[in-house]
Amino acid sequence: MSFDGFSSNALRIMDTAAVEAAGAGLQLIDVEHILLALLRERGTVAYDVLWRFDLRYCDALLHYSKQPRREETEREGAPHLTERATLVVVSAKKHANEYGKLVDTEHLLWSVLNDKHWKTRDFFDHFAVDATALRAQIEVAIVRRLEVSVPSGSRSSETIRTSRSPSRELDSFSDESIKAIVLAEEESRKMGHHFIGSEQLLLALLANEGIAGQEFSRLDLKLQQVRQEVQKVIGRGAGYVFAEMIFTPRTKQIFSTAKTVAARHKSKLVEPEHILLALLDDPENVASTILRNMGVNLSKLETKILNTFKKRGKDV
Repeated sequence: MSFDGFSSNALRIMDTAAVEAAGAGLQLIDVEHILLALLRERGTVAYDVLWRFDLRYCDALLHYSKQPRREETEREGAPHLTERATLVVVSAKKHANEYGKLVDTEHLLWSVLNDKHWKTRDFFDHFAVDATALRAQIEVAIVRRLEVSVPSGSRSSETIRTSRSPSRELDSFSDESIKAIVLAEEESRKMGHHFIGSEQLLLALLANEGIAGQEFSRLDLKLQQVRQEVQKVIGRGAGYVFAEMIFTPRTKQIFSTAKTVAARHKSKLVEPEHILLALLDDPENVASTILRNMGVNLSKLETKILNTFKKRGKDV
């Protein structure tokens, strides 16, 4: 496995992961060894995020020492990666590439968190870690690092221009959708952040007067109530934000899916309800998880929106 495109911190993590594997008498680096390395190497973004969630190296090492030992075939040469660990590395590269950055510790942690194997899920469950909150904090940390590298007033193809001068990403969005995105920007600023994620889009859609907002009203979801839940997950930012907002990769994917949804239903413009359907299409994003935690059945909500279209005879 090539580690091209890895930062010096990320390379050190992989070296430490090899040491962890060797210490367990194994030649293959697995996901838990990467996680242990992230918990062991101080002074990195991943270490700081994990520390805030009260995750400590010694506790993790003790936890994994009680797990059944994996049998493996003898191999020669440098340490290799298990299939799971390989997927984590590949995923980290893809995630870093979405931000145009080298793979760093936060991208590795993000990918570890997305590992669906029972051992990874068991680890976070054992220490009562809210995976959604942890994932959100990783994304916040990533975007904050981008804030440092983007000078105030600079222009980027990945930022909002305002409704009067939209970026190409928004050229097929209706005025109501642009309005919702501007509201999402305002919600982000209120919390001292410099990015628009699925959670800010959710807050904006709650304030929408069309189908999206009406469906939320029927569920008795209040904007202030959901705003408090969002703040619990992502926390408050540093307070100072630049003039323009960054779309997170999740948000870009939501926009792309919204365009597909609109096209599927022969709509020339992307409406707020298309954005909501696209948001619900990704059950792993922060907004979907917050809704689910508040007792909302995402599948039923999607069905209600589609039924509303049919009743109104709206060609979406």
